[in-house]
Amino acid sequence: MFELGVAAAWLDKERVIIICEDRQDEARLFDINPARQVDYVRSPRGFVELQAKLGKLIQDGVARAPFEKAPKTELTLPISLDLTREEDGGSLWGPSGAHRRIIRDTGLEFGSLYNFRYGWMSVGDLIARNLTVSGEFRFSSPRQGTPYPPWIGIMLRSQGYHASSGHLAVLRANGEVAFTQEGEGGHTDIDIGKLKDFDPHAPGFVPLEVMIDEQIWEIRIGSIAKRVLIRDLPLVYSEGRVILEGQFCWMCLRNLQAKLP
Repeated sequence: MFELGVAAAWLDKERVIIICEDRQDEARLFDINPARQVDYVRSPRGFVELQAKLGKLIQDGVARAPFEKAPKTELTLPISLDLTREEDGGSLWGPSGAHRRIIRDTGLEFGSLYNFRYGWMSVGDLIARNLTVSGEFRFSSPRQGTPYPPWIGIMLRSQGYHASSGHLAVLRANGEVAFTQEGEGGHTDIDIGKLKDFDPHAPGFVPLEVMIDEQIWEIRIGSIAKRVLIRDLPLVYSEGRVILEGQFCWMCLRNLQAKLP
């Protein structure tokens, strides 16, 4: 308990994890229920399960780590960013290892062609529950020969940049539009349509608008639209950041708007 007390003194309680052997023949001497804990059984199968649990916790911790020291940007709703001028780009924050530049009279280009952990950007330090976000985006330099099509998207109520960390809507380089449905074991992609004759190398932008409130999550990307009832989602995040992200490509973004629904 001494080590637990030291850890709790230095860190927030939510960041302390106790690893406990689950023994039916030996009662625990202290009540540790208020703290986060991982139980395991001392057996070959129990150690495999413990490894999986710890791997998931480490993965979640790494995904959230960039937000812990995010620079403060005073953003209040409504937000309107043209993003064709350098002065607008300062309101969006991302990892220092990412590609990023303002293309004059075009938009903000950012992301990573190879490393997913550099492929995202946050709308400042804005944290919201109910929100409408709109803008225009397009692919920039999508890679060839990838395991699955490059994609770009926007996530609401985000807890991190992983697809299972919020409510994400995406456009794939083949024109398919989808959203993620989160569960305890990860996420599932739900396809909702495909843009006709879509070319990811074309210079034109695709309009996007997403909205989430207490009742619905509404997605519009190009000509594809979908309304998802909040009650039908297996897992719903309470609030979080607005994350724009992509994989195997750079994204170009302009005319970003955010407001209350």
